[in-house]
Parts: sequence; structure tokens; C-alpha cells
Amino acid sequence: MNVREKLLAQNDLLEKYIFERETVIKLLNHILLTRNHGFFIGDPGCIKSMMVDMKRRLIHGSKYFYNNCHCFTRTAEIVGPEDINKLKQGIVAFIIDNHMVMCDIAMLDEVFKAHKQLSCILPLINERIFVQNGIITKSPMMTCFMASNELPGDKELTAFYNRVLFKFWVGDITEHEYQIQLLYLDEMPPFPENDPCAVTLDELKQAQTEVEKVKLPMETAETIILLANLARNEFVKVSDRQIRWLAKPVKAEAWLNGRTEALPEDCEILKHCLWNDPHKERDVIFSLVNKTCNQQLDDILTKLDTVIGPKGILADWRAAGPQANHKETAEQIRLIKSELESMKPSEKNKSEHARVLKRVQLEHKMILPFAVKQIQNR
Repeated sequence: MNVREKLLAQNDLLEKYIFERETVIKLLNHILLTRNHGFFIGDPGCIKSMMVDMKRRLIHGSKYFYNNCHCFTRTAEIVGPEDINKLKQGIVAFIIDNHMVMCDIAMLDEVFKAHKQLSCILPLINERIFVQNGIITKSPMMTCFMASNELPGDKELTAFYNRVLFKFWVGDITEHEYQIQLLYLDEMPPFPENDPCAVTLDELKQAQTEVEKVKLPMETAETIILLANLARNEFVKVSDRQIRWLAKPVKAEAWLNGRTEALPEDCEILKHCLWNDPHKERDVIFSLVNKTCNQQLDDILTKLDTVIGPKGILADWRAAGPQANHKETAEQIRLIKSELESMKPSEKNKSEHARVLKRVQLEHKMILPFAVKQIQNR
């Protein structure tokens, strides 16, 4: 296998151990290939750090740094212990070996709890440099993954958050079969970090170089700017710094699909880069990008929203209580199910189509007994 095939095979391996996280798993490659940072937000216990740990174990030769931040986190815990010998001379300096500055991949868990210490690593996050006593050290760090249960709460943290390009909402597992599999997770064989799909650090760096060489035609560049401006029209803050970075994920998407030229459809990846607040902006951005770059996927997700969305069929039915027209509801869901079953999804939409179809089939199965009972009572 070449390095691209190995990275794609890693997705399949990780999905055997991490359930219902297919999209995030695939995008770990994009984060690494673009040398950008990734932020995971979600409730506790959603295995955010576990995903990163398994991924980095498939990159042999890489130095990894992990820190579980808290309100008492000291600078020394992140950048390295203080140099006692220099401290005796009245010089504050840190021994940076084996800490974040000199790692290849970093993970800061509960990152915003260490808000007082984050300003000192802003240059490290953005420019990959660390400055102490006027001496600049270049960091080899390619990517910092971050996780939190909450969004930043003040302007200083917002400046830090603005330097993170990829953002993901990670919720609890909802599929019944995956919930069952969680009960048997301890019985699975150990994670095979020496699997044939593992790559070396040098292979990953070569892949990063190839991604940089992917061509960006004007039509694709125009699509990127269109999406950024559409997001701004929805009052989503997209800084000039972020716009400058947006070509990289698009190039990575093209490269992972075996192409040396990025197409407008590759811009769909940007729906994971253009929102800041998952509760207020994420759904808007997803819909906006899908309508621009992947209308078929937008149609698929719209059908799901019709069935189980916040104001969909089942929501109306539950609100109506015993007076709900179960027969009509079942018929509407059946029609949506039939439309999905007759649809021929594109290769890139197959997995999402299968997920949505399965969910709609389940909802139809749930409503049918009520519809039958209602008919019998008439």
C-alpha cells in the first residue's frame, strides 16, 4: 500500500474500535495532512481523546504529548519544567524536551480549563515557534488536537480558538447496535498499532508535501470564497486568517480522493471549518455548504429532518399525544423511506445514505403498531 491507501485503511481500522464516529475519524487525516489543529466539543465520556490516541499510534516515529488541563495547570506542565540552574541565575527558562514544544502531535484535553496558560503557547499554535528570553525555538509540532466540554468564555480564549481550523461536535452514541457493542468493547483484541496500515512520520511528511502541490483552479477558489462569505452573511465570524487556511482542507480532500487538482465539490469539507458555536451555527453551515457543494446529501439529510427533526413528523405526532394521526404519520414516513430506498447515492454519499435510511426505517417500524391499533379502533 502507498501512504494514501494506508491512511484510508486506517479509517476502517479505527471504526472497528470507535463506533458512530466515521466522519470525525476520516477527518483526522485532513487535520494531519494540512498541519492544522482540530477541536472536539461534546459531553464528557464521548471518547474524544481515545480517537486521537489510537490515531497517533498508527504514526510510527512521532513524538506525542498529552495533557489533561485543569484550572491549576502550570506553564511548566505544558512546555516543560523550569531550569533550576538558570533560575539560580535569576533567569526563568523551561526545559522543553519531551513536552509540547518538541512533539509532533499534541493533545490538550479540557483545554479551556487552562485558560491562563494558553496565551503563552499562542505563537506555538500559530507559528510553531516558542520564545523564551529572546531565543526562538522552532517546533516540529504538526498538529494539536484539543477537546473541551464547553466553548471559550472570554476574548482571550476566543483569540486562541480562532487559530483552530477544524471543529467537531461529538455526541453520545445513538445507534442501538453500537450501544450494544459498547458492552463488549473490553472483549475486543488489543488495538493493533503495528497494523500494515500504519505509516511512518516521514511518510506522513511526504504526504503533506504532496497535498501542498495539489492545484487549486480558480473555480474552486471562487467556491471557497463564496462559502466564506455565505457564512459571514449568516453572522458567523470567519476571519481573514481562517480564509487563508481554507484551501488546505480542500486540497487534502482532493488528494485523499486520488486527484492532483481540487474540484468545487471538494469544498464540502469546509462545513467542518466554518462554524464556531455548535449550538447556534453548525446546522446552518452544514446546510449552506451541502446545498452549494453536495445537493444530493442535502436532500438525504432533509428527508431525515422531516422524520425526526425538531419540527418533523414524529415531533408533531408526540406533541399531539393520543389524538395524533398515526396512520397518516406512518404513511408519510413510508413515502420518505421509499424515496430513500429508490435513490442511487453517489459513492461519497453512500455511507450517509445508509445511515439515514436505517434511521428512517427504524422510525417507520416504531410508528406502524400505533397506526395499526388506531385503524382497528375505528
